[in-house]
Amino acid sequence: HPQSSLVYNCFMNRSLLLRLSDTGEPITSCSYGKGVLTLPPIPLPKDAPKDQPLYTVKLLVSAGSPVARDGLVWTNCPPDHNTPFKRDKFYKKIIHSSFHEDDCIDLNVYAPGSYCFYLSFRNDNEKLETTRKYYFVALPMLYINDQFLPLNSIALQSVVSKWLGSDWEPILSKIAAKNYNMVHFTPLQERGESNSPYSIYDQLQFDQEHFKSPEDVKNLVEHIHRDLNMLSLTDIVFNHTANNSPWLVEHPEAGYNHITAPHLISAIELDQELLNFSRNLKSWGYPTELKNIEDLFKIMDGIKVHVLGSLKLWEYYAVNVQTALRDIKAHWNDESNESYSFPENIKDISSDFVKLASFVKDNVTEPNFGTLGERNSNRINVPKFIQLLKLINDGGSDDSESSLATAQNILNEVNLPLYREYDDDVSEILEQLFNRIKYLRLDDGGPKQGPVTVDVPLTEPYFTRFKGKDGTDYALANNGWIWNGNPLVDFASQNSRAYLRREVIVWGDCVKLRYGKSPEDSPYLWERMSKYIEMNAKIFDGFRIDNCHSTPIHVGEYFLDLARKYNP
Repeated sequence: HPQSSLVYNCFMNRSLLLRLSDTGEPITSCSYGKGVLTLPPIPLPKDAPKDQPLYTVKLLVSAGSPVARDGLVWTNCPPDHNTPFKRDKFYKKIIHSSFHEDDCIDLNVYAPGSYCFYLSFRNDNEKLETTRKYYFVALPMLYINDQFLPLNSIALQSVVSKWLGSDWEPILSKIAAKNYNMVHFTPLQERGESNSPYSIYDQLQFDQEHFKSPEDVKNLVEHIHRDLNMLSLTDIVFNHTANNSPWLVEHPEAGYNHITAPHLISAIELDQELLNFSRNLKSWGYPTELKNIEDLFKIMDGIKVHVLGSLKLWEYYAVNVQTALRDIKAHWNDESNESYSFPENIKDISSDFVKLASFVKDNVTEPNFGTLGERNSNRINVPKFIQLLKLINDGGSDDSESSLATAQNILNEVNLPLYREYDDDVSEILEQLFNRIKYLRLDDGGPKQGPVTVDVPLTEPYFTRFKGKDGTDYALANNGWIWNGNPLVDFASQNSRAYLRREVIVWGDCVKLRYGKSPEDSPYLWERMSKYIEMNAKIFDGFRIDNCHSTPIHVGEYFLDLARKYNP
């Protein structure tokens, strides 16, 4: 690569030297940081043996380097050309450098793709230490009619298939005549009800208006290769599917709903109440067509009363103190089967309800306390709390009334920060709704949607609702994006409250897909999308990942590895 210190010899051993610092970090002449090194595309001679690596990356560990002490290099580069690549399979190589001699550790690369390595060694404290993973990419070897095409020589033209008409040949020929060497297709699959190419109705079915089978698409791409001297690229959509995809009815677990994502229950209820409010504007005396900011203020007052007032969202945050006190009183004299241990100094803070509340929140609550779930799901562990109350009450078992007063004071303190979270979230909900409705209905730069109707509600629904094949009513989270959002955080996961806080700029025609951590978490979805990837990888020369910033990294890695299996 022209901006790195990698040195290679095309005609001899195809080696690339990569020096490592004393911390194991690759040393390059460019600003490497935490980025990815790119290996230059050097095609093998046609008569090269099958076991000839594309490259040998030589990691140079200097003499006396601290990482050489019981040092090992771990890499997912397969040891030979017959071993299939597995991203999470690492192979061990021993570092043999000494105080007076460097060592080179060879990493053979047999196919294009993304690879990584890390080091383990014994540090000054006699403990095993590992470095972070360092990644490098071997670029694909692209050919057009046996002519090698370096990746940085691609000249690409994008086309939107639904605008190409019935005869694509004149447009494709015109693109070729302008000396483009690659054509980029938006998804050619059957589209959903919005007719957007990125809202795919059926991932396994190409648009029937143009293609009767995948073979027809393959024939088109072969014609583009052979006769128009161009390669082909297509968009792949991992992150979402059309809101009317029929397979969702049979497999609602592929999306985020009240069962697969109980942390979204409050957001689902809020969304439903907003729809109800929108349908009842006229009967409740609110304007159904916003003409000015005063109309919007009236709408916001109505949301406070008819939506937030009736929802009682605080029940998703706070401990239900009265229920907890009733449970404590009912079980006060129960013989506990378990004895709980508490810090010796716990009695020293028996009169400090703030400190006691902090201890209770961290140690005397049910699992997942503090996260959103079902109503009143933030609960204390009653038997443990009773033992704590008896302990700080000098072990008395008869003075339940005094202990109940203590319990109430503690629980009120436990709830205080939870109510602050609730207040903050409600404030954000109101601000987001105000700004979104203003944009949709009043702003000169907005769509000015006009009257509020059933088809065009006050603000966009965040969830697609339907009855599943099992007879259950489902609401699946729609996809979207967030201003200045962290792409490493799944905003539909329990690590985010974006759907409740109405922070998502939602795409109502797309349902966000829920992959979980592995195929075991959503088997049908992974299987379906694997077939989708296989079908397209066997046809096209490359993929562009749509909505990449919202696609979980492990999902992208899995399916790109699968695609390279079928088309290296």
